[in-house]
Order: sequence, then C-alpha cells, then structure tokens
Amino acid sequence: MGVVVRQSSLVSIFGLAGVGVAALTAFWLLPLAFPDRPEDYGLLRWIISVATILGLVLHAGLPQTVITFVPRWNAVQRAQFFTYGWVVILTLTALAAGTVTLWLWPWLDGFNLDTELGLTTTLAVILMAAAFTLHEWYLGWFTANGRIALPQIVKDFGRKTSLLLAVVVYLIWKPELSVVIFGLALWYVVLTVGLVLVYHRTVHEPLGLLQAQPEGQKYALWLLWSLATQMVFGQLDILLLGRWVGLDEVARYSIAFQIGIVLGVPSKSMNQAIRPFVAQYWAEGKRTELRALMFRSSRNQWGLSLLLYALILAVLPALYTLLPTAYQDRGPIIAAVAGATQMIYIATGATGMVLLISEKFRHDWYANVIMIVLSVGFAAWAVPQWGALGMAWSLFAAAVIYNSFRMFQLWRWFQISAFDQTFWRFLPWVGAAAMLHWLLPGLGWGVWSVAGLELGAQCALFVVANALLNFAPDLRVPSLIARFAS
Repeated sequence: MGVVVRQSSLVSIFGLAGVGVAALTAFWLLPLAFPDRPEDYGLLRWIISVATILGLVLHAGLPQTVITFVPRWNAVQRAQFFTYGWVVILTLTALAAGTVTLWLWPWLDGFNLDTELGLTTTLAVILMAAAFTLHEWYLGWFTANGRIALPQIVKDFGRKTSLLLAVVVYLIWKPELSVVIFGLALWYVVLTVGLVLVYHRTVHEPLGLLQAQPEGQKYALWLLWSLATQMVFGQLDILLLGRWVGLDEVARYSIAFQIGIVLGVPSKSMNQAIRPFVAQYWAEGKRTELRALMFRSSRNQWGLSLLLYALILAVLPALYTLLPTAYQDRGPIIAAVAGATQMIYIATGATGMVLLISEKFRHDWYANVIMIVLSVGFAAWAVPQWGALGMAWSLFAAAVIYNSFRMFQLWRWFQISAFDQTFWRFLPWVGAAAMLHWLLPGLGWGVWSVAGLELGAQCALFVVANALLNFAPDLRVPSLIARFAS
C-alpha cells in the first residue's frame, strides 16, 4: 500500500507541475515565439492534436485491456496477448502512415502558410502518433505490473516540458518551424524508446503465439469506440477550428482552452482521491454512503472551483495585456466561456465515475456520442460566423446537454445525484461575486489595480459567504485550520 500511495503522490505532483508548464508554454512562450504570426502557433498546436487523435486510435483500446485482464491471465496467455498487441499496433501504424501521407500533405498545403511544410511535417505527425501509441501500450503493461509512476510522469510532465524546451530552442536559434516540429517528434520517440528499455530491463516479457484472448479482443473493441468519442472532447475542436476559419483562431482558442484546464485541476485531484471509495461503496452496495460522499465532494469541488473561476475572471483582462496584440482579440471572453464549460463538468461531480463502474456503463458512451453530434453540429453553425468564440460557445452548449443527460441517467437508474437541497446556498454568493466583477471596473482605475482589488475582494467574499451560508463545510476557515493542525 505504501508503494501505491508513493507512486500516486508522484503522479499527482508531476501532473500538477505539467499543468503549470503547459500554461506557461501556451500563455507566454508560444505568443513570445510568434508575436506577429499566431497562425504558426496554431499550426504547432494543430499538428500535436492530429498526432494525439491518431495515437488514441492506433492503440485500439489494447492498453486498458492489458490493465484489466493481464492480472487474470497465466504466463502463456500473457505472452500471446503481448505478441498480438504488437502485431495490431504495428499493422495499424503502417496503414495510418500511408493514409496520413496522402491525406495530411494536401491539408498542410491548403493552409497557405509562408512556412514550408510538406513531407517533413507529415513525417513528424506519423512519428508523434507512433510514439504516443507505443507509450500508451507500455503504460498498460507498467500499470498491470503495479508501476504507474514513470509512464504517467513522462506523459503528464515529460511531453509538456519537451514542448516548452522546443519553443525555447526556437526563441534562441530561430530555426525553420518545420525543423522544430520534426525535432520535437524525434524527441517524443526517444522518450518512448527510453520507457520501453526501462520496462524490459526489469520485466522479461516473452513473445508467444499470435493468438488473442477472445475476452480481451471484445473488451478492446468496445474501448476503441469509447476512445473514439473521448478524442473529440480534447482534440477535434482544434482540427475543425483550423480547417474552418484558420490557424490564427486555433492559437487564440488554445490560450483560452488552457484556462479551462487550470480551472479543472482541483476537481480532478478531488475525484482522484475519492475514486477508490466510490468503487468500494458501489461494490459493497452502500448507496447511502455513496450519496453522502458525492454530496460532500460536489459541494467542495463546486465551492473551490467557483472561487478559482472568480479569481481567474478577475485577472484575465490584465493578463491579456501582456500578450502580443495579435492574440488579444476577444481573448478574455473566449477564456471566460471555456472556463464556464469546465464549470459545467465540475458541477456534476462524480456522476460519470459512478455511471462507468455501474452495470449501465454503456450509457456513458451514449452520452459521448450525443456530445460529438452536438459539438460538431453547433460548431458547424457557429464557428464560420464567430471563429474561436463560436467554438467555445458550441462546446458550452453541448456540455450542458451532455452532463444533464448523464445526471438524468444516473438518477433514472439508481436515484443518485450530485446535488441535494443545500445547493441553493451557493446562489447568493455567486450572485454577489458576479455583481462585484461587474461593478469594480466602473471605478475607473487601471486594469492591474482593478485586478488586484477584485482578487482580494473575491477571497474575502468567499470566506464571509461560506461562514454564513455553509455551502462548502470543508472549506470553512475553522475546518481548514483543524485539518492542517492535525
């Protein structure tokens, strides 16, 4: 147990550090590298999105299959699936290489950039996708052997730090952008090869006959469909935005999107902490305890994330003055909508987690399909008119419907909800915080002075409102003092 706790702690620490590195790269270094050419920023982000989607598809759901079934299999079955997985991944990667070369090259030429792209950039996409796929495949084997830390740290921290260093290299030496992209792809390959070597130094994984386990095949196929829907949430918006309105809008959207990622950090950490308890209560049929845990977690997530959102909104206008002019257009508004979308996911708490561990887990996939259709449908109408802002509003509308569907299904089948009658207590505080944000700019002070004043005022308002209304009991000052003192 101590080893598991230590590895989980390392993953959490490096995960948070990775979020910080990504925010620094997206909000400061990339605009600094391309101050007058946001389309080059957008191209780099677009290329990584294409490679990420390919990586999700090419591993065909096999890594999670390894995590789920390898502990149950004997040595012969394990060796057979190891061989089967390698053959599937190599075959799919070879097919993808040819397809991507034929499909992506004309797309790159269609962007009409001054930067020379062509074969070098296309090859970089293939190498990135292969590296991401192989990394996920070995992440499954590392996890099945109880060694979660190293591959997760490489994924959450190593890749983000690599992108930061690539941008620093560009800032110092100013090579061709296509060279930077290709060099970054090669470095991702080196990271993955290093991970593979570390695994095989400690674990001897022999090859077996080319024979898959039927239960593993079926499970992997189902996961492939699930992953195909999940990729839309994080990557397809970037691809559509780049194709429909241009890469400069991708750059503006990427900066705003990073705000949403930062906003989701506290919620993600809390959900990770309660995940084993949710699984345990469900397995033991303790529905009362599960409901109590969901209510408590949701109230704390809602309180902390709403406070963080209010603080982000307070400083957004000031922060955007630090960016080059080409990146400031509608920036704070896009970021605010992206943050509101993240708040919709946070508001539903552990709803998705409970639905996935239940026998009705397929309904989460149905919700994902609904999300895809709605996102693309809304975006097809809004993006050509309003660009990045239209994409942000499209995802917000789709997120409301998606999360409402999941909450309805959980209540319909199990009478479990993330909300109770005490949630009305949030409303007076939220109303007061919104009024404060609307009134303070009218003082006529400088943008940084208003930001500093609102930061202090919003924190004070949260402390007072929570003391009076008790909407997040674990975040009250006496509770926090008692926890840190114990």
